[in-house]
Amino acid sequence: TATAVMIIVSGAHQMVDADGNLLEGIVMTQKAAEYFLGPFGSYFIAFAVLLFAFTTIVACYGYAESGMVYLKLGSNKALAFLRVGVMAIVVWGAVQTVAVVFNAADAAIAVMAMLPLVARDVLQGGPQVYGFLLGAFGIGAVAAAVLSQTLRRLIPVERYLAGAFVTYAVGMVVLGLSPSIILSLIAACMTGMCWILVQVTFGSTNQVSSPRWVISRSIGIYQTFVFGGNALGSLIWGMIAGGYGTPAALFSAAALMVAGAGIGLFLRIKEPDGFGLDPQSDWKPPQPKVDMVMKSGPILTTITYRIREDDVPEFLSVMREKRRNHIRDGAARWTLSRDIQDAELWFERFKVATWADAQRLHSRRTVAGGLVIEAVRKLHQGPNLPEVHYELVRNTAHTPHDRTHEHHH
Repeated sequence: TATAVMIIVSGAHQMVDADGNLLEGIVMTQKAAEYFLGPFGSYFIAFAVLLFAFTTIVACYGYAESGMVYLKLGSNKALAFLRVGVMAIVVWGAVQTVAVVFNAADAAIAVMAMLPLVARDVLQGGPQVYGFLLGAFGIGAVAAAVLSQTLRRLIPVERYLAGAFVTYAVGMVVLGLSPSIILSLIAACMTGMCWILVQVTFGSTNQVSSPRWVISRSIGIYQTFVFGGNALGSLIWGMIAGGYGTPAALFSAAALMVAGAGIGLFLRIKEPDGFGLDPQSDWKPPQPKVDMVMKSGPILTTITYRIREDDVPEFLSVMREKRRNHIRDGAARWTLSRDIQDAELWFERFKVATWADAQRLHSRRTVAGGLVIEAVRKLHQGPNLPEVHYELVRNTAHTPHDRTHEHHH
């Protein structure tokens, strides 16, 4: 939370690099620290992250080694294999994006909870069998990380996700039924691969499809659902496994995965396309001639259009997109109305809470939003651009004393 506040207050989330791309990750955090601490801030963040990463690796390795010893896999060869694996993961994580690393971690949390039960109840095995299943899952995850981009280029996103859902379901059924260690290892590898493919695809689609000004909030909401889903899924499948057995929990989860693939027949995910989501706003706020400050409001915006009858269908289509953009950018109570005496006269109206929110709404305009506005202007008839009014809403129920101080509300 402190880091997020520092980034927002400093404006680092709106800074761009030499190529015009918005800063992200550690670079954005370093710029925020420089805002408060000067050049020293960048070095401070780098050193702090170094210490955090080092201590995290040491702590997590300690947990892993203790687990290996508990599972009676504490031989020199087994621990050497673990150390090589840890170092490989560190190298892999250093060259991957933050989203891929977090998605990989999220993917492992809930799935891993069922593998010990599969090893004990289905395969009638012990720690070594569980270790093999865990390794197979990891191999599938690494393979998915390597192959994900190639697969995404070859397969449309909806088929790609549906295939991963169904394949994952098949893997869980095999884990719940098969007493064969070979089939179970193949199934664990399949589930590990599908988990990473789905998580990475959802995460990247979410980022690419979000306007740059809201991407942090979008990722936060997505991660909330991921973590919440992991926790809820672990609880539900654990309760089913405890009451009806491990196979029943796996079959129930598999059925839900198949249903999830079926949802794609009705609620399809569009191919990720980041076109037009970069910020583009050349809007200059008018100078108010009434007594008001940035917190004054609400502000009602009214835009007047003159549209020929033949252009009404196209106008309504474009305005639907304009409505979506405005609501996404912070507008409320958006309406489109038509004059009952002059059929060519149309009014677009929407509200925001304060004059500062009105300016913020325009600053959030994207390249695609600008194209929509241009399309509406081309349909407008007249020598001038559509007429725009920014109105400070007054509540006539207030007392005179209240109205005098209204701009402080």
